[in-house]
Amino acid sequence: MGVFYRTFLGYRCPGWIRFVGTSAIVATVITACATLSITEPPTDPDPEPEPAAIVRTLEPSTITTPDESLEKDPLPDLRDDTRGLIESLDIEVALWPDFAPAAASLTFDDGTRDQYAVAAPVLERHNVRGTFYLISHKMDDGVWIDNGRPRKLMSWQEARKLSVAGHEIGSHGATHVDLSRSRRSLRYELHASRRRIEDRLPGVRVDTLAWPYWRSTPHARMLARRQYLAARGGAGIPALFERLSEENPLSSSPSDRFNINSIGLRPQDPPEEWRSIAEEIIDDRGWLVFSLHGVKSPLISEEELGWAPIAENQLDDLIQELHARNLWIAPFRDVVAYALHRDSAEVTIRETDDGQAELSLTGFAGAEHLNVPLTVRVRVPVTRPITVWGGSDWSESASTGPTTPQPDRIRNSPTGSTPHSEAHAAASRFAGVGEPGVEGTEGKMLESARRDHSVRSIRADKTEAGTYLIVSMRPGHDVVTISW
Repeated sequence: MGVFYRTFLGYRCPGWIRFVGTSAIVATVITACATLSITEPPTDPDPEPEPAAIVRTLEPSTITTPDESLEKDPLPDLRDDTRGLIESLDIEVALWPDFAPAAASLTFDDGTRDQYAVAAPVLERHNVRGTFYLISHKMDDGVWIDNGRPRKLMSWQEARKLSVAGHEIGSHGATHVDLSRSRRSLRYELHASRRRIEDRLPGVRVDTLAWPYWRSTPHARMLARRQYLAARGGAGIPALFERLSEENPLSSSPSDRFNINSIGLRPQDPPEEWRSIAEEIIDDRGWLVFSLHGVKSPLISEEELGWAPIAENQLDDLIQELHARNLWIAPFRDVVAYALHRDSAEVTIRETDDGQAELSLTGFAGAEHLNVPLTVRVRVPVTRPITVWGGSDWSESASTGPTTPQPDRIRNSPTGSTPHSEAHAAASRFAGVGEPGVEGTEGKMLESARRDHSVRSIRADKTEAGTYLIVSMRPGHDVVTISW
């Protein structure tokens, strides 16, 4: 280094200058070496991009049967273009499950004991699930004084059995005060009633509310929105039921889901009155909500009867008529959830490494816990056989040819077991379901808990207009795989 300084500077440098210069040179060399060591190898200027998932917003379909409007010209068979085939999938969500022409819900107010002892067995005979709205802070006493008249209420244990059997348990306020006039106790009535029911019935989530006396105010509905998914109102007969808006005639969605109208049935109301309203709703492909109270039977005492009781055979006839019209009859909460999921549904389609298509749905963000399946029709532009599978907790499959799904090809669902299956397992442990000696109303209702009331299914059909799939799948939970 001394030679360097003498040669290039022409004289002998002092020691401190040589030290500083030497340090600078060494630092420069180290920096250069470090730079060389971290330099990344050159990248491919044209990397092969991974195919992006396709996300589509679905509009409620106008079809009323699975094979409707399939007379269009067949789509080209894109057997050699997997990506093009996936992009050509024609996907529609049904207005109501299984393309039902309309929906209906049977709701019962007050929680009087005749609803458990008479109404619930009638629903069970028809394999129908209803909604029971309880006056939460009267349940512990077992009696509610209704304008001076004592009415015996069902017990918490009986309410639990209804929930286990698949019925919805909702809030009818804490003490059944008129919430359109009692602003001071409004917050308490809404919050305390929901909390009491969920405390007394572990595992039950209260999603909907029935306004006492069918009445509410904009302020009350604003507060309910913070705690509930929806609320039922009503004005009885001849009330104008919640119809579809002219701007969106196929939405089948209430204009205000915290004041959903209902038809109140009383013993003096002739069937012709509610039938005429029902026909209009069915023609509009809407949602028919009944508000019921007491249901009388010779086996029930006067104290156990609810307000304005209809006869047991009247309830039986009503359900038979709804079934005859092929309506989807479901708890109030489930119909709300289906409509919300349907109106905000998005489908994501991904191409797998082995050239298959995976379909998943997302729905309404505030109802993820409600595993209500949407009915979806998928038109596949292929002429050769296809096969479709469900997820790990969903063993359904279908095929239009001899192709047989292999167990190791089934995709896993994003979630494990469903709340429905968990409820059924709990029901089997409760009071010995399926064991000898379980008879009567309790045995029948608990036996029903073993059924899956939220059926998921897959069907595949091949027509001259193309191949189509009918899939019932839960938003945010199920994944469906299509192979061709």
